[in-house]
Amino acid sequence: MIDSTQNISAPLKNNAPGTNGGAISDKSRSQAYEFWVRFRRHQMAVFGMILFAILAAIAIVGPFIVPEPRVNTATMFDLKNKPPTWDHPFGTNVNGLDVLGLVVHGARISLFLSLLAMLVACSVGTVVGIVAGFFGGIIDAILMRVADVFLSVPLIFVLLLASRFLVTPPPPGGSAGRVVEGAEIRSMILLPLIIGLLTWPSVSRLVRSVTLSVKQQEFVTGARALGAKNGRIMLRHVLPNVINPVVVAGTLIVGQNIVLEAFLSFLGYGIQLPLRSWGTALAQSQVEFVNGNWWWAFFPGLFILLTVLAINFIGDGLRDALDPRNKR
Repeated sequence: MIDSTQNISAPLKNNAPGTNGGAISDKSRSQAYEFWVRFRRHQMAVFGMILFAILAAIAIVGPFIVPEPRVNTATMFDLKNKPPTWDHPFGTNVNGLDVLGLVVHGARISLFLSLLAMLVACSVGTVVGIVAGFFGGIIDAILMRVADVFLSVPLIFVLLLASRFLVTPPPPGGSAGRVVEGAEIRSMILLPLIIGLLTWPSVSRLVRSVTLSVKQQEFVTGARALGAKNGRIMLRHVLPNVINPVVVAGTLIVGQNIVLEAFLSFLGYGIQLPLRSWGTALAQSQVEFVNGNWWWAFFPGLFILLTVLAINFIGDGLRDALDPRNKR
């Protein structure tokens, strides 16, 4: 019997998720917002992101504002080795070229090459690491021994040899005195490939360690019990769990690649003229820096330093923001 005094018209409490009465309140925030909150707490990472955004804007928009430096025989001697002035804030070099123009136009090449080399290294390293960690056994042993071989060989030595024979043209005295045409295009295509294919082992070892842990989880066991193929498990369940450490490693690799490109171009084995990068600007300043013309080497080197610092700060912030232990 129903008590007539009972108020049967009272609204029922809504326990649906996402409502005030549910297990998950409407104040719950998305994972992207949580990530941004944790990243924003890292002040140096925010500073690095702002600094890198400014450098990227210079690389993208700068060449449309600052004209490309070209040798003008009529004014070359008048502008030769001028210190920083209002007309030339970064000074001029021995050919009368504006160093500011060299830095602005070199930013696009240096950043593009470093990002492309990072994508190559992360792509190859992720594939090798997932396959080695997921299958294990003889496949894991072979792939990791290959990675060990790459890690044991001096990176700078191999880069010099590879870039010498694959990127730069032969000297004028060799190959019947002929110089290979299109060396600048080959340097833009082959140099990031060479750097990426020589720096993937560190990414593969990181991905392999994460894969070894992920494949023991219950959701992977459940997917296998439901009949999922190995390829589907690696793509749908393992890959999303290794993206976070790869992103962090990728940011640090970009900074490393910028230094490598500058080093190779400084020695004449990297980007070839008429293309210009920060490394080529440094390479042409070797003699003048000794003569006291410091501005020609200082400003390209300063931009390399700022870029590497910004990327390292971003990498530190991503590492902390993506760490599940830092969700407080």
